[in-house]
Amino acid sequence: MKCTNSIFSRGYGGDMYRASSKNYLLSCGYYQKTEGKRLIVVSYRYYGASGVSRLQEEAGMKASDIPPLSEAERVLKNDLKEVLDSIVLKDVDWDRMDREGLLYDKPYKTIRW
Repeated sequence: MKCTNSIFSRGYGGDMYRASSKNYLLSCGYYQKTEGKRLIVVSYRYYGASGVSRLQEEAGMKASDIPPLSEAERVLKNDLKEVLDSIVLKDVDWDRMDREGLLYDKPYKTIRW
């Protein structure tokens, strides 16, 4: 089924630390045979510190000791794929969705934002 998605990124912090967050939103509309229009919305986010903070430096931590944010994001996207693959919609009007062009012929895959 066709879905829309959006992302909002934000960086913040200062001398003590540098951090960022990413908010994702995925929404999929579909038709149910008995109740008509329906919408599934999946919202997820992650927060992470980038680089080594001043407190970590004082404790002797190295940047190589901290997993990169890109790895955290990759794990999150793969976990989301597992969740999406496990969703079962009941009583979907597949004929109507096909007629209205709401079906997508490729499965969900993680994408680079």
